[in-house]
Amino acid sequence: MLEAVIFDMDGVISDSERLYVGIKNEVLAHFGIINVPYEYHMQFMGTTHAHQWKVMRKDFHREDVSVDEYLEFLYATKERVFTEAGVGPICGVIEFIHDLKDAGYPIAVASSGTLEEITNMLRSLGILEQFDALSSGWEVEHSKPAPDVFLNAAKKLGVAPENCIVIEDAPNGAIGAKAAGMYCLGFRNADFPMSDMKEADTVFERYADIDVEYCQNLLK
Repeated sequence: MLEAVIFDMDGVISDSERLYVGIKNEVLAHFGIINVPYEYHMQFMGTTHAHQWKVMRKDFHREDVSVDEYLEFLYATKERVFTEAGVGPICGVIEFIHDLKDAGYPIAVASSGTLEEITNMLRSLGILEQFDALSSGWEVEHSKPAPDVFLNAAKKLGVAPENCIVIEDAPNGAIGAKAAGMYCLGFRNADFPMSDMKEADTVFERYADIDVEYCQNLLK
């Protein structure tokens, strides 16, 4: 039985995922790392930026650059790029969120971003007040693909994990959602396909293709 819906944020609510590879390449170039292939970045989709740099600094032999130094430059670059781009919502997601709330379902965000990033993005989209809980990868011991951030969201909502649907656009997120015992509804953006999302239980390409009844039927 459906009790709640948990959303990833970047690429699921905010149309920001498409900007991240460019942002990361700009940041890596600042630290002397260039010509990083697109495929390399894909392994990190859904994980925290701290985790990513811990891996990358070893891969690219930049152990001299601390996580804090990397994050400081990353966040400054991201803020500038997001401001210049004017990040908006994924088409149809705002209406879907309002429909879920009108039907009485609690909703949460479970993102690898910080709570500040999550809050700021949702506020900029005008939907912060719609969410009953926010779960950050920085609050938990293990980031995606571990289930921690999703279990934290369910705990904050006061619902059983097996009665939650997670909407994810990243393989690491899908793996984490299923490890949490939740149903994963994979979003493969028809306007910006990044993954086939084969790790998800079901895949959709546009929010126009799903509604509250559709989600209810998934957990009957």
